[in-house]
This record gives sequence, structure tokens and C-alpha cells, in this order.
Amino acid sequence: MNSGEKKRKLEDVMREFNGLLVEAVTIFNEGIHLLCDNKDDKFREKVKEIIKVESKADRLKEELIEKFIKRETMAFTRADRIKLVDEIDIVLDQIEYCARTVETHIGLIADYSPVAKHFKKYTNALTEVIKTLSSAIDTAEVDLLKTIEGTKLVEELRRQARSHSFQIMADIINGDFKNPQKMLLYTTTEYLLHILDRAEQTSDYLRMIAIKYLVMT
Repeated sequence: MNSGEKKRKLEDVMREFNGLLVEAVTIFNEGIHLLCDNKDDKFREKVKEIIKVESKADRLKEELIEKFIKRETMAFTRADRIKLVDEIDIVLDQIEYCARTVETHIGLIADYSPVAKHFKKYTNALTEVIKTLSSAIDTAEVDLLKTIEGTKLVEELRRQARSHSFQIMADIINGDFKNPQKMLLYTTTEYLLHILDRAEQTSDYLRMIAIKYLVMT
């Protein structure tokens, strides 16, 4: 870490780290849309971009932990902040893992068009969930009530996103896929749901600590 990075405020590093949620899920959403349009090579390029974002997140996480150790202060305690950073990192890990796993399916599924419509709708909805979560995390430093409202919106958007997963399942069943291809598509859907579930878990934790600090003030 160079001297310029050491002088950065904790809040600025946290904001940059949190912003990677939006960057990663946006790239992921673009990638899934490309895959659904059977543009395999362009999807692979998006996977590489996601890997770079995750690598950057790992570096920023270490920088944050170093600042926590030095007792630089923020609205939340260090323990709560470290836990929140871990939760964000897990969401980023899930996005990368899903993208890299789906990449291994390329060539095994020749045509995604039977499931493309609802895959796209799902990842669009997932993107909105994570953007809303990221915004709620940012507001936690200045407005805890607004953060709580943001987490409620995450829950509402999560329910909407999950409804698309059931439509994907129906598309898989009704589509002209062989059984091995159906299993791969089911697996992809499960990984997409894992991202959604981890985002919800992060939102639930954020709401809990926001309520805790409101009670303490």
C-alpha cells in the first residue's frame, strides 16, 4: 500500500468497497444478458471483468481491516463494521463464483433462448436488489432511519426477484433441453438464488445494527 492510500479516510475506502457491489452486479447482469443471447465470447469477457472487481474488493477489504486495527472511527463499532464488510465480501464472492461456474457450462448448452426472458428479468431484479442494498449501506453513516427504509425496500425487491426464479424453473421444464442440460440450468438458477439470499442476509444484518444504534442514541 502506498503512502497516498494510507492517507485515505476510512469512510472513503468503505464507500469505494461498497460501490464494488454495484459494479460487480452490473457487469454480471450484462454478462447474463449476453449469455442469454448466445454471445459466449462476450460473456467470457464479462467474467474476466468480474474477477478483476473481486480482486480489487479483496485489496480494499485488507485496507479496511488495517484501518480498523488502527482504531479509525466510524458510526458503527469496529466489530459491527468488520462483520458488515465480511457480508459485502460474501455477496461479491457469490457473484464471482456464479459467473465462473456458468462459464464452465458454455458449449454444453447451445441455446439459452427458451429461458432467456426470465433469466434476464431475474438478473435485472437482482441488480436492483443489490443497488438498493449498496445505497442503504452508504446512508448508514448519516441517516439510520433511511438505512432501515432501504433494507425494507431490499426485502420487497427480493420477493419480486424470487418470483422470476419460479418462472425460470417452468421454462426449464417446458424447454427443449436434454436432462443433463436441465441439471446445468437448475444449478445456474440455484447459484443465482444464492446471490439473492446473501444480499438479503447482508440487508438483514445492516437493519439490525441500524436499529441497535438508533436505540443507543
